[in-house]
Amino acid sequence: MKARRLTGKVTPAVPVGRRDHPDDIDQRALLAAIVDSSDDAIVSKTLEGRILSWNRGATRIFGYEPGEVIGKPITVIIPPELHAEEQQILDKLRRGERIDHFDTVRVAKDGRRIAISLTVSPVRAADGTVIAASKVARDVSERKLAEQRLQQSEEALRLADRRKDEFLALLAHELRNPLAPIRYALAANSKPGRTPEQLRQAEEIIERQVTHMSRLLDDLLDISRITRGTLELKKTRTELTSIIGAAIETARPMLEAKHHNLMLDLPTQPVQLEADVVRLAQVFSNLLINAAKYTDPGGQIQLRAHQQPGAVVVSVIDNGIGVSAAAAACVHHVLPVTRGARARRRRTGCRSVAGEGPRRAPRRKRTGPERGHRPGKRVHRDAPDRSAAADVPRC
Repeated sequence: MKARRLTGKVTPAVPVGRRDHPDDIDQRALLAAIVDSSDDAIVSKTLEGRILSWNRGATRIFGYEPGEVIGKPITVIIPPELHAEEQQILDKLRRGERIDHFDTVRVAKDGRRIAISLTVSPVRAADGTVIAASKVARDVSERKLAEQRLQQSEEALRLADRRKDEFLALLAHELRNPLAPIRYALAANSKPGRTPEQLRQAEEIIERQVTHMSRLLDDLLDISRITRGTLELKKTRTELTSIIGAAIETARPMLEAKHHNLMLDLPTQPVQLEADVVRLAQVFSNLLINAAKYTDPGGQIQLRAHQQPGAVVVSVIDNGIGVSAAAAACVHHVLPVTRGARARRRRTGCRSVAGEGPRRAPRRKRTGPERGHRPGKRVHRDAPDRSAAADVPRC
C-alpha cells in the first residue's frame, strides 16, 4: 500500500469542532449499506455531470461496474438524443431545484434502452451551497410494458366496439331493403284478377327476400362476425343476370315510387361466376337504391355490365346529385346523408321508401381470386352524371 504523506491539514468529514461519535459512524455505515443494497440505481455526480458514486443497483440495471464509470460523464448511460435533457437537469440542480419521478430512457452497457423513473436531488454543503447531485433511477420497463399492453387492449376494444356499431348499422339498414319487395309482392297479390303465374311470381319474390333476411339475421346473431366486422361468403356457381335480376327485384319499389327509367345494357352471352348470390345482389341493389334515392323523380338510371380480361364490371349510372370530392374519399365507410340530399328531397317533396339509415359502400377486403368474388366500388366525378361500379373477378 502506498504511504500517504502527512501535510498537517485535515479535511473534516463532519463540521469542525465535532469529534466522530460511534453512533455517527454506525449511522453512516447503515446508510451506506442501505444505498448499496437498494434495487434502485443510486448514483451521485458533480454539477458538471461526472459520476462520483455507483451502487450495486446501478450495476444491476445498467451493467457497468463502479470502476468502469466512476469519474466518467453521466452521459455514458444517456441516449445521444437526450443529452440536452441532462443539461436541463443540471441547470435545475444548480438552482437548487429537485426533479421528482421523471420518466425517461437510459442506455445499458449492452445497448438496451431501459425505461426509468428518475428522481434527482441537489446535495448541499454545510453552508447550503449545492455541491453535487444524488440520483435515484428505478427500472420501470415492466410497468411501461403493462401500460402499453393496456393501451393496446383499450384500442382493440374501441376498434371492436366501432366495428360492432358499423356492423349493426349496416345490418339494420340492409334488413329494410327486403321489406320493400315483400310489401310490393303482397300488394300486387291483393289486386283482383291476378293469374296463377303472377301469384307464383309474387310468392317467389317473397321467398327470395325472406331467404335474404334470414342470411342477414344469421350475421346479426354471429357475435364473432360482429366484433370482427366481417361477413361470411357462401359461394355457388351462378349466372350474372340472375344476380342482377335479384338486385332489380329489391330496388324495384324505390324505382317505381320515384318513376325512374331503368335501362339495362348486359352482355349477350351468359357470364358464369362463382360467387355469393345474396351478397352480390345486395351490392348491386344498394347501388340501384342509392341511385334512385338521390335522383330527382323521373330520373335516368342505367345498369351496365361488360366483360374485361378476367373480370366483369357492373356499373350503375344516374343523373342524380352525385358524390362530392370530399365524400368520394370515404365511399367504403358509413356515410351520413348529406345536406344537399336532404335539401333536394325537401325541395322535391320526395321521401325515402326504404328509410334513411347509413349509406354504405361494400367494403373492399383482399380475398384473392381463389376465395371468390371481390366486390369493390369506384366513384367517377369527371362528368355531370355520376357512376359507381362494382368489380367482380371472373372465375
